Amino acid sequence: MADLAYSAGWTLVRRAPEEAGRAVFQGLADRAWRTHNDGTRGLERNLRRLVGPHATDAQIRALSKAGMRSYMRYYYEMFRLPAMGREHLLGRTRQTGIEVLEEHVRSGRGVVAALPHMGNWDHAGAWIAARGTPSPPWPSGCAPRASTSGSRPTGSPWGWRSCR
Repeated sequence: MADLAYSAGWTLVRRAPEEAGRAVFQGLADRAWRTHNDGTRGLERNLRRLVGPHATDAQIRALSKAGMRSYMRYYYEMFRLPAMGREHLLGRTRQTGIEVLEEHVRSGRGVVAALPHMGNWDHAGAWIAARGTPSPPWPSGCAPRASTSGSRPTGSPWGWRSCR
């Protein structure tokens, strides 16, 4: 089932109108949230630890709904990435401080960029490549490969590859 879902994602999402695709993925998130399955309950346990015992059940549920929507937005954008144009990437990405990183790259100084769970890593890599920031050669052990779930390496249309 997962293989079929990934295959459909890679094939259909980039061809669907953006507004319709986003609506479908938000609907999937809301459906998953309403089922209140093990994954959603685990997210809520983590959120409770994060916000503290004073949070009401309603507050935790609202946060978990936003979290599920965020997860599904990530998947939608990952599947859509190959169809996004350069101007789309540049126009929809917010950042601060990229000039510092780019100056180090231009000067020949090495840069290691850590991207915590605060956004879409694949999108970030494609965005920085669209800006024209060169990336170094990849180690041979970092060749893109399909995962066991049928997903494909991302970012490659932009000259950047995720190394996971």
